[in-house]
Amino acid sequence: MAYRSALTLYWLSGIFTEMNKEVRNWLNSAEYDLETAEHMFKTERYIYTVFMCHLCIEKILKAKIEEITNKTPPKTHDLEYLISQAHKSFVRITAV
Repeated sequence: MAYRSALTLYWLSGIFTEMNKEVRNWLNSAEYDLETAEHMFKTERYIYTVFMCHLCIEKILKAKIEEITNKTPPKTHDLEYLISQAHKSFVRITAV
């Protein structure tokens, strides 16, 4: 399975500033989850592969929210909600 690291995906996702410790922790955890998903895929454990990919995306979104707001992201697993929060935060910052 070919994939880019979570850090690479983060770089490609838009604005990038000096990465703080919390953001780096989110991304390191996302990268670990992505590697776990790859191992699960190789062993044909597809339900767990999807679950780990979901966690990876969730953590990348939380990293983006934390970077933009400098606040702890919401404690939710709802990707649509996290996307909306990341977007709202980005729009607020760029509108200033």
